[in-house]
Amino acid sequence: MQEKILLIKESILHVWNQLHWIDATIIFAYLLLSLCIGLWYKSRAGKSTSEYFLGGRNMPWLLAGLSMVATTFAADTPLAVTELVATDGISGNWLWWNALLGGMLTTFFFAKLWRRAEIMTELELIEVRYSGLPAKFLRGFKSIYMGVFMNVLILGWVNLAMASILQVFFNIPADKVIYYIAALMLLTAFYSTISGIWGVAVTDAIQFLIAMSGCIILAYIVLHSPDVGGVAGLKASLPDGVLDFFPSTKSTAATQSGSSIGHTLRLTLGAFLAFTAFQWWASWYPGAEPGGGGYIAQRMMSAKDEQSSVFATLFFQIAHYCLRPWPWIIVALCALSIYNKDITPQIKSHIAAIKTIKIENGKETPWLLPATITSKESKEAEIKYLRSQGFNNPELMVYFPDSIRQKAAKDARFQKSIYFNNDTKLGYVYAMQDFLPEGFRGLLLVAFLAAYMSTISTQLNWGASYLINDFYRRFLFPENTFSSYAKAEKNYLFYGKIFTIMTAGLSLYATTLMTSISGVWSFIIECGAGLGLVLILRWMWWRINAWSEIAATIAPFIGFGFCKYIYEPYILSSQGPEALATFNDNRISFFITIGFTTIAWIVTTFVTKPESKETLESFYLKVRPNGYWTPIRKQVNMPSNNKELVFQTICWISSIIMVYCCLFGIGEIILIEYDKAIMHLSIAFVAGVIMVLGIRKIKFS
Repeated sequence: MQEKILLIKESILHVWNQLHWIDATIIFAYLLLSLCIGLWYKSRAGKSTSEYFLGGRNMPWLLAGLSMVATTFAADTPLAVTELVATDGISGNWLWWNALLGGMLTTFFFAKLWRRAEIMTELELIEVRYSGLPAKFLRGFKSIYMGVFMNVLILGWVNLAMASILQVFFNIPADKVIYYIAALMLLTAFYSTISGIWGVAVTDAIQFLIAMSGCIILAYIVLHSPDVGGVAGLKASLPDGVLDFFPSTKSTAATQSGSSIGHTLRLTLGAFLAFTAFQWWASWYPGAEPGGGGYIAQRMMSAKDEQSSVFATLFFQIAHYCLRPWPWIIVALCALSIYNKDITPQIKSHIAAIKTIKIENGKETPWLLPATITSKESKEAEIKYLRSQGFNNPELMVYFPDSIRQKAAKDARFQKSIYFNNDTKLGYVYAMQDFLPEGFRGLLLVAFLAAYMSTISTQLNWGASYLINDFYRRFLFPENTFSSYAKAEKNYLFYGKIFTIMTAGLSLYATTLMTSISGVWSFIIECGAGLGLVLILRWMWWRINAWSEIAATIAPFIGFGFCKYIYEPYILSSQGPEALATFNDNRISFFITIGFTTIAWIVTTFVTKPESKETLESFYLKVRPNGYWTPIRKQVNMPSNNKELVFQTICWISSIIMVYCCLFGIGEIILIEYDKAIMHLSIAFVAGVIMVLGIRKIKFS
C-alpha cells in the first residue's frame, strides 16, 4: 500500500514539474469545474431512470446538439485528422466527411420518429418494431454486444489516444501511462455516475467550447509561426495535391514537385467511392449510425419535443462538419510541413523497414539493429540507456545508427521529425509542445481533457442504459418482481451506477491490450458493413423483420473473416504483396462484405415471415413513419403522409449542399482563395434558404 502511495506521489510530481504554474492552475480549475457540475445535478439524476438516462425528456435542442458534437470530439479526433492529412492530404478526411449524407438523412427523416417512439434506448425500439423470440434474442444480444463489447472497444481507443498524448507531452513511460488514464477515467466515471445525462450534457457543452477555443488558438499560432510563414509559406512547403479537397485520379507524388517532404498521396478512387457512395448508408459506426442510434439517438430522445430533436441533430451536423474540421486540418498541414524538413529519403525508408519487422521464435526479421546490438538482452539495455538520455521513444531510436542518434539528441526538432514520420498522428501534440507559450499549453491540455472526458462520460452513461434497460430490467429483474415502482427505480439506478463503474474498469483493461487506434476503427467499420441499410429500412418498409436485422448483424463478421483470414492470405501467396496492397487501398474487402451482407439479409427477409399484424399496426399507430407502409396503413384506416417525403428529401439534399459548401468555403477563406470561397458560400446560402423553407412544411406532433 505504501509503495502504491509513493508511486502516485511520484506520478503527480512528474507531471507537475513539467508544467508552468499557470498551466497547472488552468487544468486544476477545469477538473474542479467538472466535478462541481456533477455534484450540482446529483439530486436530479436520482429521481428515476428516465431522468438519469434521458434527462426527463426535457432537454433544450441547443444543449442536446452541443452534447452530440462534444461527444464526437474525442481525444483521438485531432490526432486521427492529423494522420489522415499526413497520409492522404485534405481529401483523406472523406473517411468521415462522407457521414454527413447519413447524418442529414437521420436529421430530417428519423430524428422526430426517435422522439415520438417514447423509448429509453435505441434497443428498446427492437421490441416495439419486432416481436417474438427473434426480437427478444436481438435485443438481449445487442445489449451485451453494444453495451459491453463495442462500448469497451470505443472507450479503449479513446483511452489509447489520450495515453499517446500524455506520453508525448509529459514523457511518461509506456508502462506507467495507464495509471494516469485510470485517474482520469475514475474522475469522469464519478461525475457521470452521480449526475446522469443532465450533468453529462452540461459538462459536454462547456467542454466543447473550451476544446474548440484551444484548437483555434493553436491553429492560429502554428500557422503564423516563422517555421511555417503563414498561408503562403504553408502552400510553398507542401507538394501538389495535399491541399486538394478531392483526391486526384492522376499520380500525385512529392517527387514530381521536388518537395523535400517526399510525400505521396494514396487515397485511391476505390477508397473514395467506398467513403462517399457506400459507407454513409452501409456501415454502422458510433456517432454516424445510419438511421440514428447510440448516443445520438439518446440525445434525440432526450429532447423536449420532436422539433427540438430535429434542431438538435441539425445543429450537430453543422457544427461537426463546418465549425470543427479546419483548426485540426491546419495544424495537421503545418505539422506535415515542419516535421519533414530534415528527414531524408533514407531515414523514411529505414522507418518503413522498421514497421515490417516480425518477431518469430524471439528473433526479429529483418534484423535492423546496429551491429553493436546482438541479442534481446543487449537491445533492452540499449533502450534503457537511451531513455536515460532523454529520448521519448527509445524503442524506435534503438534501430538508428549513432550518427542519427547524436543528431537527434542535440536537435529536439529533428528527433520529433523522426517520431512524426513513424507515427504521424503525434504531429498535433508536437505542435502543442513546440509552439504554445505558458498558459496556452494548459488551455490546450484542458481542451484534450475536455474532449476525452466528454466522450468517456457519454459512452459510460449510454452503455449503462443498454445494460439496465435492455438486459437487467428486461430479462433479469422486470418491474413486476419488485413490490413497488419506486423500489424498482431505486434498484435500477443503483445497478446503473455499478454497470458504469464496471464498464470503466473493463475499458482500462482493454486499453492495455490495444496497440492501434486505426486497427479498431477498421474492425468496427468492416464488421458493420451492410447493416446500415436495414437500420434505415426498418423505419420505412413494413416487410423488414427481426430476422433481417439478425442476418445483417451477423453476416458482416462472416464477410470480414473471409476477406481477412482466407482471401487476403490467398492474394498474398498467389499474387504478392503489391496485389494485396492494391486490394486494401481500394477497400475491396469492404465492398465484398457489403455485398455479402446485403444478399444475406434480403434473402432472409423473404424466406421468413413478416412481423405479426398486431406488432406492425401498433408500431405504425405510435410512430407514424413515412415510406412503404401501405398494407398496414390501410388496415388501421389512416391517411397517407408520404407527401411529407418530398419536403424531407428537399431538406436532405439542400442541407448536404449547404454544409459541404460551407465546409469548402471556410477552408478557402483560410487558404486565401476568396473567389472560390464566395462561390461556395453563395451556394450554401441559397441551399440554406431552401432547407429552411422545407423544414416549415414538415409536421411535428
